[in-house]
Amino acid sequence: MLHRVLRLLVCPACHGPLDRGYPPGKMGGRVRVAELSCRSCRGQYSVQEGVGLFASSDDRGMEWRPDPGLLAQPPDERLWQQYLASLPPEVPVAYQEAERAIVEGALGIDGPVVDLATCRGHVLRPLAARSGAHQMLIGTDPEVPRLYSTQALLRKERHYGNVSLLGMGGTRWPFRDAGVSGAISFYGPSILPSGRKILKEASRVLRPGAPFIFATLLTEPGTLTLRQAEARGLGELLTTARLRQALRRYGFLVDAWTVLAEGRAWQHGTYDPLPLPGDPWQQVLVQTHLKWEVRSRAPRRR
Repeated sequence: MLHRVLRLLVCPACHGPLDRGYPPGKMGGRVRVAELSCRSCRGQYSVQEGVGLFASSDDRGMEWRPDPGLLAQPPDERLWQQYLASLPPEVPVAYQEAERAIVEGALGIDGPVVDLATCRGHVLRPLAARSGAHQMLIGTDPEVPRLYSTQALLRKERHYGNVSLLGMGGTRWPFRDAGVSGAISFYGPSILPSGRKILKEASRVLRPGAPFIFATLLTEPGTLTLRQAEARGLGELLTTARLRQALRRYGFLVDAWTVLAEGRAWQHGTYDPLPLPGDPWQQVLVQTHLKWEVRSRAPRRR
């Protein structure tokens, strides 16, 4: 992990400051191993092999996810291509357009950028390949093995220089109030639980005016897809009305709302649990920014 990222971090439980301890000789540009202790609530966190561990047991295991084989370590690109081939042709096209638009939007951000639900590095890796030293890229995911895989790929591709990786959930971001310059996500809002809390945390950690650019899946009210998602806490942002209402509530203004693809769900086998066959769906790209005059929490002094 980049040493400068540690200065952004706070306790994800209470937002208290962290005391940091390092083994001898590990104080260079990157921190490979460190112990972190909250001064306020005594929470304990760590950095292991360069990845910050901030995800709780409640953060893991709740997302929608493809078949685990697609996320095997290291990623099997053959399996991923088989997965894409199993989808209606408009869906991979929507994925490509979402990736392109998110990366293009993020390149204009100066300062720390958080990638929520990094997974295989869908947008983090191409962004790292094109970004400059002015950007500090922070990939996050509740499933830490995915981050180690992404770390290995970034090293292999020689684009790891300005990237740090954190294991964290979507509802508890371990960053200082108003400490982040922008946030991006490749379908994170539709696969992580408690979507309204995700937007509340984004509103807390983003600087006024900062962009939040993300792609997400939507369905319609009354569908079986929505009912099953709600049973797992995954339905709070899954319709157009719910997502727009939540964005307004937490101070985000919509700059662009683009439907990338839409249709009715197909018989997709075991790869994806949702959307359910026959239900309407949309893939949308949402480009927002945090209002200057609205914050969910006043910045604290550190």
